[in-house]
Amino acid sequence: MWGVGKTFMDQFNEDEYAAEREQNQYFPFASKPDWEMASYILRSDLSMAEIDEYLNLKFTKTLPLSFRSSRELRGRAELLPAPPQWKYQKITTKFPTTKTLQIFYRDAIKCLQSLLSHPLLAASFDFIPCKVYESAERAVRVYHGFMTGDHTWNLQKDLPEGASLLGVVLSSDKTKVSNIAGNRYAHPLLVSLANIDPGVRAKGSLHAYIPLALLPVAKFLHRNKRMHGVLADRLLHQCINLGVEPLKQAACLGIMMSDPWGFSRYCFTPLIAYVADTPQELVIACATMNSSPVTMATREDFGDPIRHPPRDGSSTLANIAAIITSISPSDHIVFFKACKHYNINSVDLPFWRNWLTANPSSFLTPELLHHLHKMFWDHDRLWCTTVVGSQEIDFHFALLQVCTGYHAFKEGISTLKQATGRGHHNIQWYIIGVIAGAAPADFISAIWALMEFTVAQKAPHFTNKQVVDLDRCLKVFHRFKQSIIDASAWRGKGGGDKPWVIPKLELLQGVVPSIYSHGAVMQWSTDPTEHVHIKVVKEPARAGNNHDYDAQVCRHLDRRNKVDLALQMRAQEDHKRDEDNEGGLGQHFVKDYFACARDLINGVHPQAPRPYRTFSTSINAYHLSYDPTHTKMTVDKAAENFSLPDLHPAVSDYLDQVDAHVDNFAVGGRRHAHPGCPLPFERIQVWCKIRTQSKSFHDPAKLEPTQTLHAQPPSIQATCTSGQKVDWMVCFYVYTVTLLLLTNTGHFVAHLRLIFRPITTLSYSKTYLAYVERLDVVTLDDSTGMYILRRARRANNDRIGDVIPITQIVAPVHLIPHFGPKADPRLTMQSSINHATEFYLNKFWNKELFFALHVTSR
Repeated sequence: MWGVGKTFMDQFNEDEYAAEREQNQYFPFASKPDWEMASYILRSDLSMAEIDEYLNLKFTKTLPLSFRSSRELRGRAELLPAPPQWKYQKITTKFPTTKTLQIFYRDAIKCLQSLLSHPLLAASFDFIPCKVYESAERAVRVYHGFMTGDHTWNLQKDLPEGASLLGVVLSSDKTKVSNIAGNRYAHPLLVSLANIDPGVRAKGSLHAYIPLALLPVAKFLHRNKRMHGVLADRLLHQCINLGVEPLKQAACLGIMMSDPWGFSRYCFTPLIAYVADTPQELVIACATMNSSPVTMATREDFGDPIRHPPRDGSSTLANIAAIITSISPSDHIVFFKACKHYNINSVDLPFWRNWLTANPSSFLTPELLHHLHKMFWDHDRLWCTTVVGSQEIDFHFALLQVCTGYHAFKEGISTLKQATGRGHHNIQWYIIGVIAGAAPADFISAIWALMEFTVAQKAPHFTNKQVVDLDRCLKVFHRFKQSIIDASAWRGKGGGDKPWVIPKLELLQGVVPSIYSHGAVMQWSTDPTEHVHIKVVKEPARAGNNHDYDAQVCRHLDRRNKVDLALQMRAQEDHKRDEDNEGGLGQHFVKDYFACARDLINGVHPQAPRPYRTFSTSINAYHLSYDPTHTKMTVDKAAENFSLPDLHPAVSDYLDQVDAHVDNFAVGGRRHAHPGCPLPFERIQVWCKIRTQSKSFHDPAKLEPTQTLHAQPPSIQATCTSGQKVDWMVCFYVYTVTLLLLTNTGHFVAHLRLIFRPITTLSYSKTYLAYVERLDVVTLDDSTGMYILRRARRANNDRIGDVIPITQIVAPVHLIPHFGPKADPRLTMQSSINHATEFYLNKFWNKELFFALHVTSR
């Protein structure tokens, strides 16, 4: 600490209109409703014409607003306290372009200070490097955010005593704005701080990434079209250098800044990470297309099972300097040919050249979206399609039953031309189980190893043991990758062996070193920055009129930032941190059913029906709708409608266990009751769905989104042959939900068939119950890494089912039927689960399930 600095409110109240706000806290607007309307419109992507149209509505004219036109509204917005201001500068190039180039940018130091002053981020900053261990013996180290990595220690020890490290994170990506209006592109440069908690930085709604510059996208008029790319690369470095120059000076000399609590800190700003896709990483590292941006590997080395020596920044600069001694960079063609010998892309002045400690092999961190998910889409998916066959793999995907909220591929995947990152994820979740039994075991092991490697990287923290396991997955792939060639999935044009020229495959070798140096890989994903691009580029573009595009974007962002700043002030004064704050700067809202259950128990809602529809255990919360699907159904009618012939004796056995004070109820064992045994009640309430909520595997304080579980009655479908003769009757379920259940002997898997509550004056009516059918574990399949399950059956071949309390449901899981080499052509999505006898427990279905099963299997 270096004395007292300025808090967010101190900076906010230094505005020239601070006195007016003492009289009217919503100045320059008349009242709170006036401000709420203005902030909503200003933060929307409505154009001026659309705003005027809305304000001219008869109903809107009756509202007591202080503005009656878009121009007046924007004029008032200009009176709000200003965030870092946008400015512009003309860019000169040695070769002409189709239009005059301008860069719009903001002061980088002020941008960092605005992040430090952000009231919603105040609790998320960490300024102290630390080494975290699992226990006091310090035998197992834990890597989480950047401040827990080795690189932080190396940087901090070189700073003056008492100085603070502010790790700069940059991100950029050229984004297409419109295909119609001039085929426009934008190239935003974003900045953030590695000191912010990774979980917070990953949430786009918290604005941890803010725009630093809009880089110009130029079209050059050089007669040699090959030089257009060279000139564009140089322009990129030239413009980034202009935007980050204050940060480079602060990294060398330090600068005084105020932390979130109003204390002054002597700060240094080294470049920690540059988050970008693979082509842009090559440009940033000054590397050619056939080389790695972070190592000395070239095209022939991409498939090697080892990591090559790092591409050191000082070595790159030395090679550039050596070339310049004999060839001028202005002689583009000759200079380009000379640089090619060193695998350099002909950029003569990299922006990072005089940024203290900046080294591309360090700050170009692994990136999940492009290095892993995009690699899966470009390669793994095609390998699997080739080996299994496009028609067969499409049929397998079409047969999958998915839970509510998950994507179904009814038409398969082979004809998909484009897919979003979410689509890549969804296909990855199912691919191993889909190809199991239809592809050679070694081929499946190779794909499994890459899948395990991909999902394991999503952990928010790693121990030494987990890092070793991660490295082992990559070694397994290299051990089995020959099977991909043997299966004819990776062949050259002439049918011969094809070299492993996959740049992203080589980049995977940098994941383990990056965890040791920079912490968990998940924090460097481009997912949050992709969402920021929508707010920074695409929404302002829709609100403009396609003239002076960059200038209009900056004006739009300036107004929006002023509104966001005012919203932060309101949140700071009201001490609120959720999405209900004065316009919603809080993080994405996840309904807390645990809190709802506590409120019901504490009597906050005395009129709520009993038993409460929302209830919880220590690990799960459950929510049923207020009204049951069936209010007074007899037990026998439920057995008939839901095809549960032993429901009556199952209920009787459950009641006997309740009377015997059993705590955890097993599914299976000898049936004691007979079908006609009497029950103390005749009717039940039935629900066809229930919502469950669990806590995060890695952080119990964090809640996962709710998941909806269905228990629908089955239907009968007749499947006909070409001769129109019915030869196969299929009993199918709209959704066959599979659950992980808890008993006193451990966990097991079961199908959810019925959700109900007895209607009686006895104590039985206080508990919500479920009828489930058990599945038994057969073995752990070596090639897929998944458990193989089989329906549990009694001696007479009936399925084993029993009644248990709803609270024994731990989580939904996903099963993939064992299709074998060829799936039965008579199957449908609705009938596939019911007709199958063996299943794969799909551990890749979601991260929480993966990590839970990963720990169990070890």
